[in-house]
Amino acid sequence: MKLKYLFTALILSCGLSTGAMATTFNFSTTVATWPDATNPSADLEDLTIAFAATPDASSDATVSLTVVGDFNGSNEFLDVFADGFNLGRFFETPTGSILVAPGVTETATIALADLLPLISDGLLSFLFSPTQAQQAPQGVNASLEFSISYDIAVIPLPAGGLLLVAGLGGLAALGRRKRRAA
Repeated sequence: MKLKYLFTALILSCGLSTGAMATTFNFSTTVATWPDATNPSADLEDLTIAFAATPDASSDATVSLTVVGDFNGSNEFLDVFADGFNLGRFFETPTGSILVAPGVTETATIALADLLPLISDGLLSFLFSPTQAQQAPQGVNASLEFSISYDIAVIPLPAGGLLLVAGLGGLAALGRRKRRAA
């Protein structure tokens, strides 16, 4: 019986002394939709989104942009900035007309060393700046979809140590009570 209690205490102590599991921060949204079914083509304006970000990153961030629009010329592209950090130029290579390539996706990586200062205040904002030549074509709903993901650091479980001590103390008290009864 004593071996059973010791084995239980050992299993519980191993289980409670580990940290919590890491998770992944994911955020995605449709940044903008340009319904243009009846209006003539119009130049797209700068767009900004801001959101709460978890500041405990443990990996590089992957940023993904999917666009439906008229990015078919060498002078049509999208510059992207994260809190002033230049992520680069997206959709710079001509991809064909909206009818040929209706949903083009490009990704970028933000290195962990660059990501940590960006999310340290718990907020993250992105600026999407299309060229003035970029237009929402007449008769087509143009859109820009955005997503970002990164791993969050393992958060230690502070209550685990207290529960371990309380559990071992309870087992010791139970053992003393059984010895007195015997």
